[in-house]
Amino acid sequence: MTFKHLGFCLCFLLFSSFIYAQPATTVDPFTFDMIAEEFGVQLGPSPDAATTTVFPRFPDGKIPSGEYVEVLLGFRNKGSKYFNITSVDASFNYPLDFSYYIQNFTSQEYGLFVAPGEEVTAAYTFHPDPLLEMRDFGLVVSVFYNDVESNGQPGTNWTTVLFNSTVDIIEPEGGVDAQTFFAYLAVVAVIGLLIYVVYRNLSAWTKRQKRGKSASPSDQGTDASQDIDDDWLAGTSADPSLRKRKGSKKGTPSSSPAPKKDVRKSS
Repeated sequence: MTFKHLGFCLCFLLFSSFIYAQPATTVDPFTFDMIAEEFGVQLGPSPDAATTTVFPRFPDGKIPSGEYVEVLLGFRNKGSKYFNITSVDASFNYPLDFSYYIQNFTSQEYGLFVAPGEEVTAAYTFHPDPLLEMRDFGLVVSVFYNDVESNGQPGTNWTTVLFNSTVDIIEPEGGVDAQTFFAYLAVVAVIGLLIYVVYRNLSAWTKRQKRGKSASPSDQGTDASQDIDDDWLAGTSADPSLRKRKGSKKGTPSSSPAPKKDVRKSS
């Protein structure tokens, strides 16, 4: 090993020991609460808020593909301060890992104030992608709100998860989902292509057959073979050409000699 390589290894060991010798940075868990209180970070549900959700059209959690889904939010203020419901959003998540998002839905703004002791109802609508496969998805619906201080200024921000469970995307009744439609379309296209290929081949074969019949090669071959077979009869009494000549002579009417005139000399 050269001195250059040895120096490189020593520098690497010193650098590694320096990194691992640094003490681990610890954060007091109460620091997060203090930061959240100072900057108004969303901490979770407020103890003075009670919520409930209802799916009017799909209470069993079976959602037809491509259908709009309406969620009714019930919000009751049990505290002594006003609450301001700012927005509601939802998302489809992987059912085995809710941190993996499949589809985020549009957030809806409200600005709905709820007085102490009162209860309000708000509607939120989202639209699952029609191209989603038929299976179960994790659905998370959350409401964002904040309490209002006595001077009218917004206080702490809160978040309540209204719904956190799985729903099933099913095939729509009396309709065809997008995947099935494209599958049918592909099958129709393949069948149409096969019909076109068969038609072209059949049309070409029919044209060849018609050209073969118009040329009549079999008839020409028969005549040629007959001429070859009759060649050895040439010059004999059985020569077909002689028979044709005799037949033509018999068939042609003979011209009768003109009557001779009796010419007598007058004395």
